[in-house]
Amino acid sequence: MYANKFQSPLCNFFKNLNPGDDVDTLIIGGKPHSVDAFVSFDEKTGIVTFMKDNGAIFIIGSNRLDAIIIDN
Repeated sequence: MYANKFQSPLCNFFKNLNPGDDVDTLIIGGKPHSVDAFVSFDEKTGIVTFMKDNGAIFIIGSNRLDAIIIDN
C-alpha cells in the first residue's frame, strides 16, 4: 500500500543509499543544515535519518527536504 506513497526523486535516491553513506548538507526551507552520514529511510513514513559530525541524530520527513549535497 505505501510502496507508491514516497516516489519523489529524493525518496527514490534515499532508497538506494546505504547506512553510513556520506551526505554533507541538507537544504531545508532554503537553508543549509550540516550532516555527516545517511542512516536510514523509512518507506512507510517517509522519515529520513542522518547522523551529524558530533554523533547527534537528525530526523526529518522527506517531504521537508529541498535538496541534499554530497561533496566528494
